[in-house]
Amino acid sequence: MKNDPYKTPDADLAIDKVQKPKTIWWKVFFFLSALIMILAVGGLFVMEETVFSYVEWLDLATTAINFVGLFGLAFNVAIGRQSFWKYFFYFNLIATLIYLIIFPLAGIEMYGLVTELDISYAIGIVFGFLFVWAPYLYGFKRPQIWNRT
Repeated sequence: MKNDPYKTPDADLAIDKVQKPKTIWWKVFFFLSALIMILAVGGLFVMEETVFSYVEWLDLATTAINFVGLFGLAFNVAIGRQSFWKYFFYFNLIATLIYLIIFPLAGIEMYGLVTELDISYAIGIVFGFLFVWAPYLYGFKRPQIWNRT
């Protein structure tokens, strides 16, 4: 009897094979962001009277740590501990909301410039969203990166 209701259907499931998510877009985003950040940060150090506030140094450090996590996400590499990236996601979310929404609306300068609400600000919002989403995916949604033995 071919349609036996008491027999489970056959399925070709391989337990030992872990599928890696396709990360080509994260790799493209990583290299594009790295190029933009190198040019932007390089430009900051060339400017006259480059004196960073503590908030700006914190922003640079957060961005650098974020790049490490973005690299790990893009290339499926476990860097550090997963718990660190989970906590970093929340810190990064709060910092990004402050830098991208509160500071511009309050007229607070970052790196000596007041943010103007134009197309470059809109692009910054998109990049900010992706820089928040990457640690979220890396810490919470990619167990195959962290479950390697």
